[in-house]
Amino acid sequence: LDIAFYNIFFNRDSLVIGSCFSSSKDHYRYLAEGQQVWRWCLYELNLFGDPMMPMWKEVPSVIEITYPDSIQTGGQNVQVSVTRAGFPASNVWVGIYKPNEVYAHGKTNASGQVMLSINPLTPGMIYFTASGANCYPKQESLVVTQGATQPYIVLKRVAPLQVNLNQTADLSIVIRNSGTAGASNTIGKLRTNSTYITMADSISNYGVVLAGDSAFGDLYSFFVDSITPPGTQIPFTLSISADQGSWNYNFNIMAGMPPIPGLLFANHDTGYCLLTVTAQGSIGYLMPDGAGSGFRYPRAAASNLYYSSMLAGNSSSYIVDRFYGQPATQTHTDWVVQESLQFVNPPLFGDQHLRCTYTDAGHSSAKGLKVTQNTYMSNDPRYDDFIVIVYDYENTGATAINGLYSGIITDFDIVASASSSDIAGSNAARRLVFMRQAANQNPTVGIKLLSPTTAANLTAIDHDIYVYPASAMTELMKYQILNGTISQAQSNRTYDWSVGISAGPFNLNPSQTQRVAYAFAGGSNESTMFANADSAQAWYNRTTSIVEQEDPSIPRFGGYFDFSLTPNPTINPLRISYNLHKPGRVTIGLYDITGQLKKQIFNGEVTNTNGVIDYQLSGLANGVYFVKMVTEQGTAMRKFMLVK
Repeated sequence: LDIAFYNIFFNRDSLVIGSCFSSSKDHYRYLAEGQQVWRWCLYELNLFGDPMMPMWKEVPSVIEITYPDSIQTGGQNVQVSVTRAGFPASNVWVGIYKPNEVYAHGKTNASGQVMLSINPLTPGMIYFTASGANCYPKQESLVVTQGATQPYIVLKRVAPLQVNLNQTADLSIVIRNSGTAGASNTIGKLRTNSTYITMADSISNYGVVLAGDSAFGDLYSFFVDSITPPGTQIPFTLSISADQGSWNYNFNIMAGMPPIPGLLFANHDTGYCLLTVTAQGSIGYLMPDGAGSGFRYPRAAASNLYYSSMLAGNSSSYIVDRFYGQPATQTHTDWVVQESLQFVNPPLFGDQHLRCTYTDAGHSSAKGLKVTQNTYMSNDPRYDDFIVIVYDYENTGATAINGLYSGIITDFDIVASASSSDIAGSNAARRLVFMRQAANQNPTVGIKLLSPTTAANLTAIDHDIYVYPASAMTELMKYQILNGTISQAQSNRTYDWSVGISAGPFNLNPSQTQRVAYAFAGGSNESTMFANADSAQAWYNRTTSIVEQEDPSIPRFGGYFDFSLTPNPTINPLRISYNLHKPGRVTIGLYDITGQLKKQIFNGEVTNTNGVIDYQLSGLANGVYFVKMVTEQGTAMRKFMLVK
């Protein structure tokens, strides 16, 4: 921790003690989550004092400040220059202060200068202060004298500071005269150089504004283009003129709401257990001992997982993964993020839904394999002991990918400090691999293949053969684990084990997609864990598996365009939950299995990007139906079953 502190201080140019201190702890936070020694090291090291205190890296030097010889009352710009040993001092904070009247501050530029706007109202003392890294603070003072009475117009309020796209916005700007004389014939002119904005009314008449008074004026008006990227900060300039002078002010208004930042990893934690999923193919953590919380059963416990990764491949020369390499201290980074993790709200299924996409671009023989990963968790007490991971493998290349396997290799450590006390097993009927401690079944954790219904391999993986030797873990070993050549139904001793599970082979022609789904599950003993794995299968069969795989031709703006049908199968009514990129016109139709339109559910404008429609399914016979949604972003179709 101390080494990290000084590394951040000297090599990253961070001078504030609190920043260095917190960053040094943050550097080791993932080790502290799983190892008590590191956790207590973080607990016992505490900072007392002001966290914003800057530190000196060298002997502090003396600075000098230069400012005007005289200042009178009234609005004005004041230039302050700072030097160190006769040379301009850049990046030095300069403040000008007069009690109850003036407080202006800024940093000097490369020439050691800063321009500050002030408006002293009365005569008296005004103070100049300068301070910076590795220098003594400097303070000077000056007497403000009485100047001619004059107005000084400032902005009091600008509203709103956020406007919607594809709409005309009315802007209210309130001004205030903080000077010592009135302003007459006061006019405001609003301008912007943004191509996303069309001004409709750019002039406001404020009339006479007395000293100390405020004025509202007329509303400004402008149109925001629909193609404006959500969250764009639009720069505006307000030019105010009066008979006695003029003033200019700059400000920004945000157009639309900024998109939610994507994530590299996130936790599913709405149920009884917890699992970190990533946008890089790994599971539990981004890397061994890296960012993430692992798999925890229950969620408040320490992690039962050391590291895990999804693998896909069809030969020893084409294994795409983020698992151990050769030697196992190395980690492959074949999966490359295309769209980072986003929470889907409302969730298509369950109560927590995350989505991302990544590709095989990091592999030396990339074939254009794209993975769309959807993960789900429910907080229903009947279904909260597992997390479902659905992989849609799409061939975006020009040639077929034949003989492709999908699999997960997982290095469970039931108790991190006793990794050699574990045993591993499998249950072929359930398509399940699991691990627990030899002397204690609580907890038992594992992975179940949900779809397809035939596993290629269910195996325990002996670390003495496939992890610890310098000759492991090779790409051939991984491929043989995927295709079942290496297979061991259960452990033969108490030791440090991993487990592997796989499905395939599949043939993917260009543009073809294959879905494979797994569940991470836990239980307080083997039988409970088996029951929870069965519940995962039942939940998957009733929800996600009945939905058609996504049509790759559907545009996906902003990382998502989707809708879900629940419950599925349904009795009545049918809930349609939609998740759009932006408001607009939406048409929703209900079709029978022959493609005949049976009901027009909705045809009109929606003003919210997220919403639900509860539709009564009256006059329809039992059977399979389709709901088709057409939006400005594309078309999607979902299937459901009506059972009365």
